[in-house]
Amino acid sequence: MSGQIASDQAMSQTKHLHGTTIANDEDRLIETTVDVVAHHRRLLRVHQYPRIDTMLHLWWAAHPARKPDETEWCDYTSGGVEVVDTLDATHATIIRHPALAARIREILSERRAVRSGS
Repeated sequence: MSGQIASDQAMSQTKHLHGTTIANDEDRLIETTVDVVAHHRRLLRVHQYPRIDTMLHLWWAAHPARKPDETEWCDYTSGGVEVVDTLDATHATIIRHPALAARIREILSERRAVRSGS
C-alpha cells in the first residue's frame, strides 16, 4: 500500500471518528437536556411552599390588569392576608413604586409601636 493510500485511509477514519464523536456528543447533550428538564418538572411537582404565621400584605400591579384573588395566598399563611393596594406598575416595576415603599414603612412602624407598647 502506498503512503498516499494509507494517509487517505487514516484521514477517512479520522473524519469518521470525529463525525461519530460529534454525533454522540449531540445525542448525549440532547439526552442530558431532557433529563434535566424532567428532573426540574419532578422537583416543581413535589415542592411545597412553607406555611408562615404572619399577616401577608399584598400589593397588585395594575399591568397587566387582573382581579386580585386573596384566596390564592391564604394557603401560605395562618396570619391572614391584606390586599393593600393596586399600583400603577408591572410585576417587574412595582418594587420601585414610591407608594409601596411608603406603605411598607408605615406597616413596619405600626408593628414596632405595637411590640414596644407605644
